[in-house]
Amino acid sequence: MEKKDNYYLENFKQALISTIKSISEVSDCKVTFGEERSKDYKSAKLPEIKKIEKTQDFLSIRATADSEALRLKYCDRFIFDTHKPKGNNAQKLYEIAEKIRYEKIGCDHFKGIKKNLFENYKKSNKKSNLVEDVFDNYLRSFFFKTKKTEISDKKIKKFKKNLEVNFDKNLEVLNGNLKNQEKFNQIVSGIIAKMNMDDKEIFEDNLEKEKEPLNTEQQNESESKLQDKQEDNDLLNVDISNTEELSEKNKNDKNVEEIESSEASKNDKRKKIFSKNDKKYKIYTQ
Repeated sequence: MEKKDNYYLENFKQALISTIKSISEVSDCKVTFGEERSKDYKSAKLPEIKKIEKTQDFLSIRATADSEALRLKYCDRFIFDTHKPKGNNAQKLYEIAEKIRYEKIGCDHFKGIKKNLFENYKKSNKKSNLVEDVFDNYLRSFFFKTKKTEISDKKIKKFKKNLEVNFDKNLEVLNGNLKNQEKFNQIVSGIIAKMNMDDKEIFEDNLEKEKEPLNTEQQNESESKLQDKQEDNDLLNVDISNTEELSEKNKNDKNVEEIESSEASKNDKRKKIFSKNDKKYKIYTQ
């Protein structure tokens, strides 16, 4: 059983690699799992995959692969580094803005990727007072029309107000320059530079809030997730046979391609991600 699970995990990894290369059109990109990202701009980093026990694990890995592919396709590393603001906190927000830029372009071009990213964001989205999460939600609520996060912390409310004062008047300009990375990065960097991103009190205090006990609403959310976990006992049946042939086919085929499920043995009772459900891992090209 363990050997079979390892076999399917390895093939799943190969499917992810093929997907990234196909979407990014960088055939020689290096894809790593759980390792530090190479300084080579052609590299893509994915989380280490030892086992997949629930649907969210699958959605998260698939969305990460799609996002990395879009970064390779639409983000010029030299331009990105040229306009990078000073300070670690400022750079975190700058990187989030750039990620949203290339994901927005990708979602407008690839319907399948849009579905993957939205499903993952919806499942993983949770209320948080972390500055990075608030900034991410603020921009996504504009570019992707997602639900805005409710904020109760006074310091984070102040930070959110600072965002609105500095960003609101520039959002339409940013939207009009999504495909002009030079202009987009320059505007974002300039705005962030005007904000007080060196306020360690905001960043550090809110890291501590992650350790606070859950309130009633958060407990209800956790209980809901436990129910979802039970429903995930029979998860996605992912078979990625013929990945090499599919990778070659994707170079010329602009339609949605699926990696079909191969026949499973009648006695094969694979659980977790490799279960009986008739779902397929999809590779989306142009």
